[in-house]
Amino acid sequence: MSKPLDFSALGIDAPWVARLRACAYTVPVHVQQEAIPAVLTRSSVLLEAYTGSGKTLAYLVPIVQQLVDERRTQALIVAPTAELAMQIAHVTSRLCTGTAYTMHSCIGGAALARQIDALKKKPHIVIGTPGRVCALIAHGALSCAALRTVVIDEADETLALDDGSELRNMLSALSKTVQLVFCSATLSAQTIAHMQSLRPDAVRIAPHAVMRTAPDALVLPPHIRHTFITVPLRDRIDIVRKLIAAEQPSGVLLFVQDTRHIASVCAKLQFCGIDAISVYADQPRLQRTQAMERLRKNQFLVIVGTDVLARGLDACTVSHVIHYDAPYSPEQYVHRAGRTGRMGNTGTSVILIDPAHAFVVTKLSKKLDLPIVGHTLRFGAFVPAVVHKQPPKKRAPTSSPKRTARKSPESPGDGSAR
Repeated sequence: MSKPLDFSALGIDAPWVARLRACAYTVPVHVQQEAIPAVLTRSSVLLEAYTGSGKTLAYLVPIVQQLVDERRTQALIVAPTAELAMQIAHVTSRLCTGTAYTMHSCIGGAALARQIDALKKKPHIVIGTPGRVCALIAHGALSCAALRTVVIDEADETLALDDGSELRNMLSALSKTVQLVFCSATLSAQTIAHMQSLRPDAVRIAPHAVMRTAPDALVLPPHIRHTFITVPLRDRIDIVRKLIAAEQPSGVLLFVQDTRHIASVCAKLQFCGIDAISVYADQPRLQRTQAMERLRKNQFLVIVGTDVLARGLDACTVSHVIHYDAPYSPEQYVHRAGRTGRMGNTGTSVILIDPAHAFVVTKLSKKLDLPIVGHTLRFGAFVPAVVHKQPPKKRAPTSSPKRTARKSPESPGDGSAR
C-alpha cells in the first residue's frame, strides 16, 4: 500500500509542514493536492470545489510560505460575510502563531478607526469583507501597491455584493504581476469570464468536476442523504424537535429565509429544551462573535440563521442541515447542504416543505439531477415515506352492439304457408 502524500511532497517547506502538523493538518486532501502546487508557482487560479473540501488551506498554505519578512501588506483575502472572514482569520492566526508574520481582519461593523490604526502596522495578511476593504482603500489606509496575492473567496457571492464596482475596479487596477485566486463551490460563467479578462492565463482547477450535479457547475460532497418532509408551517417546530430526537445529530444548521423570524424560531426551539443559538447579519456584534466562537469550538446543537451560514463556514460536527424554509434556487441549496458531509463525513439535508408547495422539491431535484427522497417520522424513527400509488381506475364496461335476432323459418312474414 502506498504511503499517503504529505504537504512536503507538494513543495511546502519543513517549518510550515511542522506548523500544519501542530494545527492537526497532516495529510493534504484532494483539492489541496491539486491547488497548492499551482498557487506556489504564483499562477492566477480559478479554484472550484464543493463546500467542505479544504479550499481555505489550499490557497492559504502557499500564501504564508511565500511571505517575505518585510513590514508590508503582501496578501489580501476578501470574503462575502463577516462569519467567513472571521473563520479564515482564525485559521490564518493559527498558522502564523510563533512566526514573524502578522495578520489583521477588517470586517464591516467593527470600528473603522481601530482598523485604520491596525493597518498602520502593516500586517502581512489582511482579511476582510468587500465593503470594509474598499472603504479602507478609499481612506488610503490599505495600500494595494505591495500586494503579491489577492484571494476572492466565495467569488460569485463576493463579486455580487460589489454594487458600486469598487472591488472590481480595485482588481482591474492591480499590477499584472499580482497573483489572483478566485475560489468557490460554484463559479458562474460570468465570474469565470471576469477572471479571464483580468488574467487570461489563469489556471482552472476543478478536482471534483466528476461529482457535478448539473451542467451549471454545481457540486456537492458525495456522502449526503438528500431528503424532504411535507409539513405545514404551524407544525415545523414540532417536526424539528422530533427529527432531532430521532436522529440524535452531532450538530444542526437550521436555515430560515427571513432574518425577522430567526429570534422566534430560536426561542421556540429553546422552549422545547433544545440548545439553540442564532447567527444573523443584524445581530449585536458581541452575540454574533460569541455564537461564532461556539461554532468554532463545536459547542452547539442547533444554530439558526439565514444563508449567511451557507458561505464557507466550517463546522465538522454538523451532521444535519435543516431547511426550515425551502431554498429558492439550486445554488442556494448547494451552499446550504454543503455545510454537512464535509471532509469525507456523512451528512443529511432535510427540506421542510408545505404540502401545497411540494412541487418546489421536484423542480429542485430535476435541476440538480439529484434524488431528494421524501421521508417521514414514524414511531420515533426517520424513515422513507411510503408512496401510496393510486389504484388504476376500472374501465367502464363497453356495451356490446345489439344482436339482431335471427328470424325463425316459421316466423310470421317469412313468406311460408301455415
